[in-house]
Amino acid sequence: MRNLAEKTLLVIEDNVGDFKLLCNCLEESATSFKVLHAPTVFEGLALLEQHSVDLILLDLTLPDSSGFKTLERIHAAGKGEVPVIVLTGMKNELVGMQAIKAGAQDFLVKGQFDARLLVRSIRFALQRFEIQKKLQESAIQLEIHRNRFKEAQELAHFGHWEMDLVSQEMSWSDEVFRIFGYEPGMLTPTLSTYLEFVPLEERATVEEFVERVSQEGERRSLEHRILVGGKAIRHVAVHAKVHQDELTGKFLIVGGIQDITERKISEQLLLEKSFNSKAWKYREKILAQLGFNVRTPLASLVNFLHLLDKTPLSPPQREYLAGLKSSIAGLGLAVGNLLNFTLT
Repeated sequence: MRNLAEKTLLVIEDNVGDFKLLCNCLEESATSFKVLHAPTVFEGLALLEQHSVDLILLDLTLPDSSGFKTLERIHAAGKGEVPVIVLTGMKNELVGMQAIKAGAQDFLVKGQFDARLLVRSIRFALQRFEIQKKLQESAIQLEIHRNRFKEAQELAHFGHWEMDLVSQEMSWSDEVFRIFGYEPGMLTPTLSTYLEFVPLEERATVEEFVERVSQEGERRSLEHRILVGGKAIRHVAVHAKVHQDELTGKFLIVGGIQDITERKISEQLLLEKSFNSKAWKYREKILAQLGFNVRTPLASLVNFLHLLDKTPLSPPQREYLAGLKSSIAGLGLAVGNLLNFTLT
């Protein structure tokens, strides 16, 4: 924070006497504030536009405005960027507290403060305002990060959840509801609700997983299937561990769940592709063996028949030889066609 002597104060006060008393207090404090003065809200707003003001000392009863509407107008004009100390002539703390609830940093009763109290009020008002600004900025950043986290969860199909170990009641993030096919808040999540989505043949595995996490407390992971809409199968990966809530002291199972259906489909496609590749190589090997083990003997038979045809044979033997040659030729043609078809 800059030194108080460098601060610019805007005093909106229509009573000249009250303004002079306030200036006297500032002079007695030995702190050289830069002081701007406006007797009406209208003139004060004009000065607020023209100058960089660090703090406003505001009388609630002015010729052109009165009551807390005056404070609202000043806040609206300053867009909440300038702290305000309310000056009131009423010795009523309730009015001051209402002013603070309406957005003022502090209040002072006219004629009831000296230089020390005035400067202390100014200093504390500026400090509180800076703290409030930082808290507001942190809240905005937190909301931005929360929204980004939600977007990241939605893109990754990842959600987080908690379960009370005693009641088995659960809380789900928005993305968990979407993974199970529901809009956020459309059902009351419990462990029983969760298990209803798990196929019967896998429920015992999921129940055992929850039991082991509850007993051991350490982080564990599990992949299983869920039924969405009663028939659509989705694959999910679940991670969980035991955590003790700092505020309530309750023991919870906290975890995350991710829809890994696309990954599982990709893995299955890769597996099938790998299997097909191996099957293709095996087929090529079989065909190569078939070509060698069948075509080679057939070629030898054809050669032997050719030699046999040149030897002296009786008419019946010639007839048998012709039939054998025809059969072997047909077999050779069939084997050739089979090999050519399977290789295309």
